[in-house]
Amino acid sequence: MADADVQDLEFIVEGIRQSGLTIYDLAPSQRGDLWIPTARLERLLDAAMKGIVLAGLPLRTRSKVVKEHVCRALGYPVPRTFRRTQPRFPGQHFDVYVQKSGNLQIWNEELEPVRRYVVVCVGEDETVTRVRVVIGEDLARLDTTGTLTQKYQARMIPGEMFFARFAQFEGRVLNRKLQIRLPSNFHNDVR
Repeated sequence: MADADVQDLEFIVEGIRQSGLTIYDLAPSQRGDLWIPTARLERLLDAAMKGIVLAGLPLRTRSKVVKEHVCRALGYPVPRTFRRTQPRFPGQHFDVYVQKSGNLQIWNEELEPVRRYVVVCVGEDETVTRVRVVIGEDLARLDTTGTLTQKYQARMIPGEMFFARFAQFEGRVLNRKLQIRLPSNFHNDVR
């Protein structure tokens, strides 16, 4: 990153820190001192998160740890718990996905053309190798199938016959997954 760009990003991060805003407070895109444009967001998160070790963490813990790092990198206070909002970071209008494989899985929601999707790429050694920020419109072009996979979620209760209870379940919890095949060079460090 050029020195001027680094200073600009530091200025924005410090502005967010001083503003008292949380990740849930909207940062208006017309306020250049608080809104981080997509290309800059990618450079900032990539520089701040590359090399973070996630080895040995359960998936939910790993996701929380990554979100905490994102908060710190952007100058936001880390919330005690992360609310279930869509997107997860409404203030900067993005979601975060930790991705080791070549398939991006988006659960229970459609792609939004203007939403930003932060994809944290993790290598075989469970270390962050790259952070990419892609807008929904670009992800939609990668979705060649347009298929939304659906599954019903059920819990087996010990001592009860699962299939006898399944009829009573009647699909009250439906999970939907959009699976997008990422290009083979998506995880690479080439810009």
